[in-house]
Formats: sequence, C-alpha cells, structure tokens
Amino acid sequence: MERHRLPVSSSAGDRFERLSSLVYELLDAHADTRDLARPNEADPRWRVHLGYLRDLQRVAREVLADVG
Repeated sequence: MERHRLPVSSSAGDRFERLSSLVYELLDAHADTRDLARPNEADPRWRVHLGYLRDLQRVAREVLADVG
C-alpha cells in the first residue's frame, strides 16, 4: 500500500486550516452516507449506525468550533 505524504505547511495556522478542511470533508462524507442509507433505515443496525454518525458530526463540529 502506497502512502501519500501531504506537503508540510509553513505555519500552525495553515496546518490547522488544512486539518479543519479535512474534518469537514469527512463530516460531509458521513452526511452523504446517511442520505444514501435512508431507504435502509428500517434495518435496526442502520438506525444505530446513523445515530452514531449524527452524534459524531455534532461532537466534531463542537470541537472544531471550540478550537477555531
């Protein structure tokens, strides 16, 4: 498995901005997963997983707001 190295940013602010962008992209990916799974919401396993994704999004956004 090839590992990709991200370029080193020049400042802590640049690194934080890149990390924040990545986290928001991951949050959006979770939201997309939730939307794609809607037809399967009757499955109890999906309901639990979707609840987890909602909680994860909420906590991640709170953390980003706190450190930003």
